[in-house]
Amino acid sequence: DETDLLLLDLLAENARRSNVDLAREIGMVEGAVRKRLSRLLADGYVRVVGSRSLRKLGYESEVIVGIQVQAGASDDVVRRLRALTAIQGITLTTGRYDILVRACFRSRAELEELLTSTLPAIKGVARTETSYVLSTPKRSFDTFDDDDAGAESAPYPALRVLRAPYDSNASRETWWNG
Repeated sequence: DETDLLLLDLLAENARRSNVDLAREIGMVEGAVRKRLSRLLADGYVRVVGSRSLRKLGYESEVIVGIQVQAGASDDVVRRLRALTAIQGITLTTGRYDILVRACFRSRAELEELLTSTLPAIKGVARTETSYVLSTPKRSFDTFDDDDAGAESAPYPALRVLRAPYDSNASRETWWNG
């Protein structure tokens, strides 16, 4: 209902808000908010995850890699990609590439290793094309149902923390005006 949607929107803005604060904002008692949140969590409408600031952890670059895969090799390629720590996300797609991956690196040497040694060594990878991410003026961590349920073994099924994994160097004004 509308109240659940409002709760989800408020949590998307700040997932650390207290039930008391949420209740005050939407005009309900804390117990009713707690009950609604419990139901939303149990029904899978929202999850709790931590989002690391990769920039603060020493990562300096992010790339998107399009991968064309040989026929019948997608499962094996995805299995190998999931084992790589630099890979932050894997998406199976239609179009020019069969797989798009998001990868982050602490150094240019790590990026070069992935592109020149690691990916070419994966059986079934036919072709790759890499795009260097200059900035990310908008990032959402909303998901489609259970698409990523098995991707990571998160111990808690709960409320997803919505914030960028690192601070962008470019401001919104720079992006729109520059």
